[in-house]
Formats: sequence, C-alpha cells, structure tokens
Amino acid sequence: MLELIKEIRQNLYKWIAFMLVFISIYAFYYYLTPVYVYVVSSPYVGPAMIKGFADAYNQHSRSIMPVRVVDFVVEDNEKAMESFMGKLREDMISGRRVVAIVGTDISSETRLLLAELSNKAFNIPVISQSSSSPELQKLYPRFFRLIYNDEIAVSSFAKWYVEKGPSKPVIVLWDKQNATWSKAVASVFSKYAAKKVVDVVKVDIGNPEEVKNIVDTVLKEHHYFPDDVYIFLVDYKLSNIYKVTLALSDRYKNFLMTDSVVKYMYASWLPDDINLYVYYLPVQKPMRFDVDYDYDLSFDTLNVVLNLVGKGFRSSGAVYRALQGVNYLGRSGMVRFVYEDGVYERVFSDIAILKEEGGTWRFITLESTQP
Repeated sequence: MLELIKEIRQNLYKWIAFMLVFISIYAFYYYLTPVYVYVVSSPYVGPAMIKGFADAYNQHSRSIMPVRVVDFVVEDNEKAMESFMGKLREDMISGRRVVAIVGTDISSETRLLLAELSNKAFNIPVISQSSSSPELQKLYPRFFRLIYNDEIAVSSFAKWYVEKGPSKPVIVLWDKQNATWSKAVASVFSKYAAKKVVDVVKVDIGNPEEVKNIVDTVLKEHHYFPDDVYIFLVDYKLSNIYKVTLALSDRYKNFLMTDSVVKYMYASWLPDDINLYVYYLPVQKPMRFDVDYDYDLSFDTLNVVLNLVGKGFRSSGAVYRALQGVNYLGRSGMVRFVYEDGVYERVFSDIAILKEEGGTWRFITLESTQP
C-alpha cells in the first residue's frame, strides 16, 4: 500500500511539473509574443485619419505587450482582395496571431472585405471607423462599427430638417462614383423628408458644370428661385464637394452635407455667405475647436482594440468577446455596442446638428435618434 501511494505521488509530481511547464509556455506565447492588428486603409484615407491611427498606436507602442499595426491597401477589385486574404492566411499559418482588423473606411470596400471573410469562414473581428452604409448588415457576424448606421443618422437629420430646421424644398444630389454609400444616404433622407424633397438626382459631383446645369434645370421645372431651396450634396470626397460648392455659391446659398465634411479647418475654406447644415457625432456643447471626423473616429477605433490587447485580450476570440461588452469614453463620445441585423452597432441616442459659421462648426442641437 505504501508503495502504491509513493508511486501515485511520484506520478502526481510529474503531472504537476508537466502542467506548470505547459502553463508557462502557453502564458509566454499568449502574453509575451506579438499579436497583429491589421489596419486596412484605402486610397481616400487622408492625413487626419492616418494621424489618428498613429497617435492611438503611439500610446501603446512602448507597452510590454508588443502590438504591431500592419497597413494594407484594399482596392475595389478581386485581385487586391485576393492579395490581402493571401497575406492574412500566410500570417496566420506562420503563427502570427491576427486578433482584429481595423477598417476599412469606405463602405463599398468594407462590403467586399466582410463578404470574403465570411466566405472563407474567418472569425477575426472587424471594426470599422466610418463604414456607415445599411448594406453592410448580415454580411459577417463579427463586424463592429464606431460610426452610426446611415439609416439612423440620416433619418434623424431629415426629421430635424423638416420639423425644426429650415424646412425649405430640397434637391438631393448623390454621387454616382460611390453609389454603395451615396445612394443609400440619398434614399434614407428622401424617405424621411419626402414632403420637402423635390427631386433626387444621380450626378458626377466631381463635375461642377454638370451639377450646376442639373440644379438650374430642376429649379426651372419647379418654378423656384435659388433662395427657395436647399441643395443636399451627398459625397465624401472633399475636393469634389469644395469645387461644386464654389461653383454653385455665386447663385445658391443654402446647402446640406453629410458628416464627412466635418474636418478640422475645412469649414474655413468654404464661402462665407452660405448656409450649411450637417449631421455629426453627438458632440456636446460647447464643441471642441479641433473636432475632426476622420481623426476622432480613427483614433478611437484603433485605441479601443489596443486597449483590450493591452489588458490581456490577445486572441481574436478574446477581443471579439471583449468588444461586445466594451465601455470606452473617447474623442467621439461613449463607445458601446448592441447587436442589430447582423452588425454590432454603436449605441447612439442622439446625433448633433452643426452649422458652418465664421469658418468653423457651430453646435445647433442634439437630435434624438428614437422613432
């Protein structure tokens, strides 16, 4: 009997030693080997977005938890997507742990990315800073976004415009070069401001002469004067919006635009005598002087992920589960998610209405997103 007990003890000590070695190796691998966060950019990423990512990364780059941010450009074509997915598979096969994908910022590219990840049965969480199209629903079960769904923001903007805003007739112009996003925005606004929308037109906003001719034609058909209407320019390319606004502003003074024009200093470039309203993230009054859509969202998106990695969530599954319950107060406000229609949507109870005034953005009001 004593020999049996002695043998059990010896085996037990061996098993304990084995488990300690195993746990030590696993802990070393899990906590002290690098993890990877992919940041997916696009041709439209500007300096403010790049700076937001860089500043977020620099807050963590000296951490004892080594995190590497990898930048890939995904264009709207199958070859570029195949190259991206090949690199992702290569990194994972070689033992590099990709715990999250941040981006992309363009809805059409994000739709491609989510569809490909779903088709290839990946389970890496994707968190986008600014892909707001409703068409991204039910594509990939681990998709999060820090920006609101356009359905929520634009419908609230439309209701504010009709009930509390200028409430003049509106001509909605959406850019045919980025139809995935711009057409959806135009459709939502037209639905919720139907009694004020006189026409919805697909245009090339990069062609100011074409846009001006179309607006003139619509006014003539409906017997309006220039000051009778607001023009809603739906595009995210600032150079196009700027050129069109300059071309129209000698005759037309009333404009609506999307949140994508809320960039630091951009308001100061616009003509002084226009009336311009936009919707934006629910900033509080008084606004920060340096409010910038690109910087704020890119900083918060990457910082949310890196904060979790720094706290020990160092696998794609761990980051995914932690994101579901995250409560993070950032530059763009409080970040919390709720699962709706196949997307982890950020919780927004309000949006802000801003007005360009004196070369800056003036806070007008908070508009509820509730029906």
